[in-house]
Amino acid sequence: MARMTDESVLAVRAVVQWIAKSLGVALVMIGFVGIVNRVFYGFAFGRGIQDAWSIVESTTGMVNGFTNGVPLVVCGLTLVCFGKPIARWIVRPAATGCAECGYPTAPVSEPCPECGRTPVSDRNEA
Repeated sequence: MARMTDESVLAVRAVVQWIAKSLGVALVMIGFVGIVNRVFYGFAFGRGIQDAWSIVESTTGMVNGFTNGVPLVVCGLTLVCFGKPIARWIVRPAATGCAECGYPTAPVSEPCPECGRTPVSDRNEA
């Protein structure tokens, strides 16, 4: 398997982070719609939140909008808030050494003594 360069690790991390955050936003939106539907139909067409359970199911066909909506919102917010650490966990660079030549004792902040490659700091990630 070919070694990933620092730039390719950062590029793949950026894509994974974008996917995680996009999925998180979608989950938050879907969960929020389920919660709002349940509450809105309960107060608009019923006597309170107790009627929301039967009214939403008969009107929209949506079952368990509130009980499914809360976990979706929580999971979505988790993905949005922790997208960068998730991307760093999923896409890891080589454990030690230079990403270009594999020199085992290359310092992280200095150029590699074998090939001269300067590592890219992942503090500039999107």
